[in-house]
Amino acid sequence: MEGTLSYSFQDVTNPATRITVTNSPKHIIQAEVSVPLIKHTVFASMDLQYLGRRATLTGQYTGAYVVPNFTLFTGNVLKGWELSASLYNAFNEQYSDPAGDGLAENVILQDGRTFRVKIGYRFK
Repeated sequence: MEGTLSYSFQDVTNPATRITVTNSPKHIIQAEVSVPLIKHTVFASMDLQYLGRRATLTGQYTGAYVVPNFTLFTGNVLKGWELSASLYNAFNEQYSDPAGDGLAENVILQDGRTFRVKIGYRFK
Protein backbone atom coordinates (compact mmCIF):
# COMPACT_ATOMS: atom_id res chain seq x y z
CA MET A 1 0.00 0.00 0.00
CA GLU A 2 1.30 3.44 -0.87
CA GLY A 3 0.01 6.95 -0.27
CA THR A 4 0.91 10.60 -0.58
CA LEU A 5 -0.52 13.84 0.77
CA SER A 6 0.47 17.37 -0.12
CA TYR A 7 -0.76 20.80 0.89
CA SER A 8 0.19 24.14 -0.61
CA PHE A 9 -0.63 27.60 0.71
CA GLN A 10 0.01 30.68 -1.35
CA ASP A 11 -1.11 34.28 -1.00
CA VAL A 12 -0.34 35.95 -4.31
CA THR A 13 -1.15 39.63 -4.76
CA ASN A 14 0.05 42.21 -7.22
CA PRO A 15 2.41 44.43 -5.17
CA ALA A 16 1.47 47.58 -7.13
CA THR A 17 -2.32 47.19 -6.81
CA ARG A 18 -2.58 44.84 -3.80
CA ILE A 19 -5.21 42.89 -5.78
CA THR A 20 -5.22 39.07 -5.73
CA VAL A 21 -3.65 37.63 -8.87
CA THR A 22 -6.22 35.81 -11.02
CA ASN A 23 -6.39 32.02 -11.14
CA SER A 24 -4.23 31.70 -8.02
CA PRO A 25 -5.81 29.54 -5.27
CA LYS A 26 -4.72 30.02 -1.66
CA HIS A 27 -5.18 26.35 -0.83
CA ILE A 28 -4.31 23.24 -2.86
CA ILE A 29 -4.57 19.74 -1.39
CA GLN A 30 -3.71 16.53 -3.21
CA ALA A 31 -3.95 13.03 -1.78
CA GLU A 32 -3.38 9.64 -3.37
CA VAL A 33 -3.58 6.07 -2.17
CA SER A 34 -2.70 2.94 -4.15
CA VAL A 35 -3.33 -0.63 -3.04
CA PRO A 36 -2.38 -3.91 -4.71
CA LEU A 37 -5.36 -6.09 -5.60
CA ILE A 38 -3.25 -8.92 -7.02
CA LYS A 39 0.33 -9.07 -5.75
CA HIS A 40 2.69 -6.96 -7.93
CA THR A 41 0.25 -7.13 -10.85
CA VAL A 42 -3.05 -5.24 -10.42
CA PHE A 43 -3.37 -2.03 -8.42
CA ALA A 44 -6.29 0.23 -7.53
CA SER A 45 -5.66 3.87 -6.79
CA MET A 46 -7.65 6.92 -5.88
CA ASP A 47 -6.53 10.50 -5.92
CA LEU A 48 -8.36 13.47 -4.49
CA GLN A 49 -7.72 17.04 -5.59
CA TYR A 50 -8.93 20.15 -3.76
CA LEU A 51 -8.49 23.60 -5.24
CA GLY A 52 -9.54 26.71 -3.32
CA ARG A 53 -11.49 29.54 -4.86
CA ARG A 54 -9.70 31.68 -7.45
CA ALA A 55 -10.13 35.25 -8.60
CA THR A 56 -11.32 35.88 -12.15
CA LEU A 57 -10.43 38.80 -14.41
CA THR A 58 -13.67 40.57 -13.39
CA GLY A 59 -12.79 40.39 -9.68
CA GLN A 60 -15.33 37.65 -8.92
CA TYR A 61 -14.32 34.22 -7.60
CA THR A 62 -14.78 30.67 -8.81
CA GLY A 63 -15.95 28.19 -6.21
CA ALA A 64 -13.57 25.81 -4.48
CA TYR A 65 -13.92 22.19 -5.53
CA VAL A 66 -12.93 18.62 -4.69
CA VAL A 67 -12.54 16.07 -7.48
CA PRO A 68 -11.89 12.35 -6.90
CA ASN A 69 -10.33 10.13 -9.59
CA PHE A 70 -10.06 6.33 -9.61
CA THR A 71 -7.67 4.09 -11.57
CA LEU A 72 -7.16 0.35 -12.05
CA PHE A 73 -3.67 -0.45 -13.34
CA THR A 74 -1.99 -3.65 -14.44
CA GLY A 75 1.77 -3.66 -14.71
CA ASN A 76 3.56 -6.26 -16.79
CA VAL A 77 0.73 -8.82 -16.83
CA LEU A 78 1.88 -9.95 -20.26
CA LYS A 79 5.58 -9.41 -20.92
CA GLY A 80 6.00 -5.63 -21.29
CA TRP A 81 2.29 -4.77 -21.64
CA GLU A 82 0.47 -2.41 -19.28
CA LEU A 83 -3.23 -1.56 -19.08
CA SER A 84 -5.05 1.08 -17.07
CA ALA A 85 -8.61 2.32 -16.82
CA SER A 86 -9.35 5.63 -15.11
CA LEU A 87 -12.51 7.42 -14.04
CA TYR A 88 -11.95 11.17 -13.66
CA ASN A 89 -14.24 13.48 -11.69
CA ALA A 90 -16.01 10.36 -10.44
CA PHE A 91 -18.94 12.17 -8.79
CA ASN A 92 -19.48 14.48 -11.78
CA GLU A 93 -18.67 17.65 -9.82
CA GLN A 94 -19.50 20.84 -11.74
CA TYR A 95 -16.71 23.40 -11.44
CA SER A 96 -15.19 26.22 -13.45
CA ASP A 97 -11.74 27.65 -14.04
CA PRO A 98 -11.12 31.39 -14.52
CA ALA A 99 -10.96 32.37 -18.19
CA GLY A 100 -7.86 33.97 -19.64
CA ASP A 101 -7.49 37.46 -21.02
CA GLY A 102 -9.15 37.94 -24.41
CA LEU A 103 -11.97 35.45 -23.84
CA ALA A 104 -15.61 36.54 -23.64
CA GLU A 105 -16.38 34.21 -20.75
CA ASN A 106 -15.47 35.03 -17.15
CA VAL A 107 -15.16 31.33 -16.24
CA ILE A 108 -14.90 28.15 -18.27
CA LEU A 109 -16.99 25.16 -17.17
CA GLN A 110 -14.81 22.04 -16.93
CA ASP A 111 -15.63 18.52 -18.06
CA GLY A 112 -17.80 16.35 -15.88
CA ARG A 113 -17.14 12.65 -15.40
CA THR A 114 -14.78 11.18 -18.01
CA PHE A 115 -13.30 7.73 -18.60
CA ARG A 116 -10.00 6.69 -20.17
CA VAL A 117 -8.46 3.36 -21.10
CA LYS A 118 -4.73 3.25 -21.77
CA ILE A 119 -2.67 0.42 -23.25
CA GLY A 120 1.09 0.65 -23.24
CA TYR A 121 4.13 -1.42 -23.99
CA ARG A 122 7.56 -1.00 -22.38
CA PHE A 123 10.57 -1.85 -24.49
CA LYS A 124 13.45 -3.27 -22.52
